[in-house]
Amino acid sequence: MLSGISCPNIDLMEIPKILLAILAISTFSLSISSNSSDRANNPITIETASAKCRVPPFKEAYAGAKAVFVGEVVTISQNERGKTFEFKVEKYWKGSRSKKATVLVYESSRFQAFYQAGQEYLVFASDDGENGLRDGRCSRSNRIADAAADMKLLGKAKRPR
Repeated sequence: MLSGISCPNIDLMEIPKILLAILAISTFSLSISSNSSDRANNPITIETASAKCRVPPFKEAYAGAKAVFVGEVVTISQNERGKTFEFKVEKYWKGSRSKKATVLVYESSRFQAFYQAGQEYLVFASDDGENGLRDGRCSRSNRIADAAADMKLLGKAKRPR
């Protein structure tokens, strides 16, 4: 126990809170310093307030994708199934050779699409079952600024016609 120790500026009842804060900060620091090749080869688990999500490792995501490309969101439309995003394709590794790609994202109260107009993304889109593309909550798709490890693994891209 801490009897006999005097700390005039610290309320002893606050020590558990301080220790929890230190633990949380150190855990967060360790998680962001993980090796990027580990992120590419291992699944990533994203946990939100409402659900857990397993993002597949790079090889699994690439194999399961109908299209893999870098594109900028040019239009967004809402329909009864979710949101449809039209991309201006800058380069691709898999899928359509077109300069445009349309990707459907099913939305729910638990998940809202993260794509934003005018932003660039590395997209891993799967088949929507109706000869189109879809993406979703547990996708490896990411903002281009956060996709350096996957871009390196993808290597040289092709240019759309």
